[in-house]
Amino acid sequence: MPGLTDRELAAHMGKLGWTSILVPTEYGGVSAGHMAKTLLIAHVSHASGAAGGIQQASLIRALALQDLRSPEQQSLWLPQIAAGHVLRRHASR
Repeated sequence: MPGLTDRELAAHMGKLGWTSILVPTEYGGVSAGHMAKTLLIAHVSHASGAAGGIQQASLIRALALQDLRSPEQQSLWLPQIAAGHVLRRHASR
């Protein structure tokens, strides 16, 4: 995927279904599980470390929303993550 910006790459990964691998099917995901997630990240990272980082970041958000947020927030954000429309930076303090 040479020539794509980070946002274009994330959207492309969403179109391929990669950002939806852990998102439940009721929110537009494929709910493939952690083994599939691990294999996908390994293969994507082998081709591009940046793409692997984007993939991992989208999956962290999806898991956090499933475990820590209200059903309303899940309905708002999980479909967007599954589609690759949400690309945010992670920061820790």
